[in-house]
Amino acid sequence: EYTLIYPNFFKVVISAVPWPFGWYLNVYVTIPTSFLGRVRGLCGTFDGDINDYHSQSGSIISQSQFFNEWIVPNNENLLVLLQNSLFEI
Repeated sequence: EYTLIYPNFFKVVISAVPWPFGWYLNVYVTIPTSFLGRVRGLCGTFDGDINDYHSQSGSIISQSQFFNEWIVPNNENLLVLLQNSLFEI
């Protein structure tokens, strides 16, 4: 588990978790309430509404569109690349 705390008090906690079909990452982002209504990105809008599925351009999209929009291709996925390198002979 890794914890990053930035000078503006943003906190990011990252942990790799084993799963029967490989690994996945838990990423928890905490930001100060002074940023309420002032941020938007992969983790949502932090505006108090349940409208956290946004495209990379900022449009509100469905959950399935969100997953397809932000998926990391296997050739760029660090967990897949690491797993593949562990099993190379």
